[in-house]
Amino acid sequence: NFETSAPTARHEILFDPQTSGGLLVAVPAEQTDQILTELHGVGLTDAAAVGTVRKAENGIRLRVH
Repeated sequence: NFETSAPTARHEILFDPQTSGGLLVAVPAEQTDQILTELHGVGLTDAAAVGTVRKAENGIRLRVH
């Protein structure tokens, strides 16, 4: 489930078949800054935190920033 505040374009890019699954990675929130620093350090400068995942009443909810 997506929260409605995120633009539709952000929803669509998360499921774009052209990415072959390499677009989205889930990591513990407290490790986000360190992981992004490491990714940027090896040249993946477009790497960014795009949302959060949390437990919801009927499963999980992805909140896209």
